[in-house]
Amino acid sequence: MKKTILAVVSMMAANSGYSQICNPSITPSTTIDRYTIVNQGTEIHDKKTGLHWQRCSLGQTWSVNTCTGEAGTYTWQEGLDLAKKTASNWRVPTIEELKTLQEVACYGAAINETIFPATPLNNETWSSSAESAEYGMMMSFYNGDISSNDKLNPLYLRFVKSIVTP
Repeated sequence: MKKTILAVVSMMAANSGYSQICNPSITPSTTIDRYTIVNQGTEIHDKKTGLHWQRCSLGQTWSVNTCTGEAGTYTWQEGLDLAKKTASNWRVPTIEELKTLQEVACYGAAINETIFPATPLNNETWSSSAESAEYGMMMSFYNGDISSNDKLNPLYLRFVKSIVTP
């Protein structure tokens, strides 16, 4: 009974805009020392994977120390098309790449909130991976769940690029 009440209270806190809830017995997977902040704070280099991430979801803008504005939502194909139009080789990440952003010790925000502040949690983020002709793969940054969704449904986007180092 106590576990059920604690779970309900934790879910209510997470859904009401409170900070993420982390399990101290689980080793964090996305510690701050794993990342380097680059390009005046607008991009993040992941030293573990070698990937370069946009710090904000598409539609948001980096301003001083957080992402501001409203993140946009896009269909799966719109995301792929938008990435092709950007400079600097940005692209929609694969589901495996997107999973590297998940903070496994936390929910309510299953992402490092210091590195990726103001990440939309109430909806999912597209990957470029497809389950079928009609369904694409997505990740929820509320709890880290991976699932599929109709490619015509609008979801959030965060672009990535591979950086080749000498």
